[in-house]
Parts: sequence; structure tokens; C-alpha cells
Amino acid sequence: METKKIRIKIFTRSFSLELYTLSRTLYEGLEIPIVRLTDKSADGYFFSILKDTECDVAINIDEDAFLINPDALLELVNFVVEHNYANVGCPDGGMALRIFNPIITNPFFNVLNLKLIRTKLIGKNEINAFVDADDWLEKDMLETLLTAAKQKHTDMAYCHAWEHKANKMCLLKSVTFRSNKQLLSQFVARLWTILFRRDFLLKHNINFPLTRSAEDSCMIAAAIMQASSIVFVDKPLYHYIVYSESVSHKRDKQRIAQKYASFSWLFKYAKETGLYDFYYCQLWWIYFKKVVLVTLFK
Repeated sequence: METKKIRIKIFTRSFSLELYTLSRTLYEGLEIPIVRLTDKSADGYFFSILKDTECDVAINIDEDAFLINPDALLELVNFVVEHNYANVGCPDGGMALRIFNPIITNPFFNVLNLKLIRTKLIGKNEINAFVDADDWLEKDMLETLLTAAKQKHTDMAYCHAWEHKANKMCLLKSVTFRSNKQLLSQFVARLWTILFRRDFLLKHNINFPLTRSAEDSCMIAAAIMQASSIVFVDKPLYHYIVYSESVSHKRDKQRIAQKYASFSWLFKYAKETGLYDFYYCQLWWIYFKKVVLVTLFK
């Protein structure tokens, strides 16, 4: 198979123009379109790549990863397509934080078979769940939540989680569901404890705002407002590994600005879908709690 017959693009989630400029000189000679995406969350970056309908195979290279063998890269692209792989990359099991996911690929370099991934997404998948690469879940988590959702005919199902920090483990309790308004005003943004019906998300056009702060809170809030029913499973089924160097634990002016941008997206979504007036008090309460208070005191 000739690489020229495959529509390829190189993508970089870039925050430093200097690093990007240095690294891109090593693969400019490939004559492959290069796309630099800035100010994207990890989810926003992936979905931006996925939405590029002029690309069948995406080469994801971090701005601080340097390509030293262009021919091997093109051979790898052919290998991915010929063997029908969705993702090929480098193992990321060396760090203690990732011991529960020893074969997950590190996000600094991937070859993504978008054509295949889109086929899988359009297939018969019933649910959407979001799992951090650093974390792990109980073997029966998805089955338990899916069974509960089917039995109650709900749009969302969620559970408790365990937090692992400095060799200690504690229970992260989720709020018991009583009503959509109550859950919207009290929820903690633990996206990984929630299972969503995929057709529900598609029907109501529920996505992540393309920012790097509070995007999970806003996505969950949009789903809670739209859900016709929600079920709570009173069990800890997810294991959250605390990583002190995580971007989510950093406080800087850019993240604060993006937090405001995420909630601007949420308010716009609520108004466009006719939900703003009904959830007016809850929306402004979570804005005050998750944006104003965090900005002032965290």
C-alpha cells in the first residue's frame, strides 16, 4: 500500500510556539499537512482531530517530541492501515502512576486510524464512559452501571469512587440522586464515575466545550439538565489515582480564563436549548461555586 493514497495529517497539541517551531522542522520534509491546535483540553484535542473529515490517519506528535526517522513513520502508517489497528504508539507503563494501565499508549506520539475509529463510533455502541489513563475501574463497573440504566430506562448512571493518594485510600462519595435540580446544584465533577447513553448525548448535542478548564463540569451539567431520568448505584466502582502534577491541579491566569469560557459555553447551551429559565438558580449557583469561589480562594 502506498502512503500517498492515504489522507494523512500531523497534529500537535501545542502550548509553546518555540518548541513547536523547533520540532516541526524535522517533519516538514514529509509534505504532510501539519495542524497546530492550541488551548485545547485533551478531549477537545481528540475530538477536533476526529472531526477533520479530510484526514483518514492522524499522526499525533507532541511539540516536545522530535521525529528522527521519517521513513519509519510512514512505514508505521502503512502498518496501522494494513493491519486494521485503531491506535499505535509507545507504551506508557513506566511511571508509578500508570501501574494499573501498563500498556496504555503515551499521548506524546500516536498514529490514529481515524477512518476505523469513526466506523466504531458509528457502530452499535450503546454507552459512553470516560476513563482517565492513570486510573482503573472494577471489572464489573460498566456492566453494573449499564444494567442499572437499562432496568430503570435512564439516560445516565453513576456511582462512588475510591481515591488513591500517597499510599492511602479513601471513599469519594457521590451525591444521592433525588431530582435533576438537586443533582445539578450538588454534583462533583467526577466524569469518570458516570455512564451515559450514547444516543442521549447525540440527540441533545452534548459535547465538551473546547477549553482546558471546567470542561467536564459543564458537560456533566448539560447532561443533567437534559436527562429524562438518572439512576444512582450506591457502590464504589472506580479508582481515582491522585497525581499532584496534573494540569487540573494547577492554578494560573490562563486556566481561570478558560474556566470562565467553559461556563459561558454552558450558559449559551442552556439558553439555546430552552433550559436556562428552568435551571436558572442552579446554573448560577454552580457558576458561583466552581468559578467565583475557586478563583478567589483555591
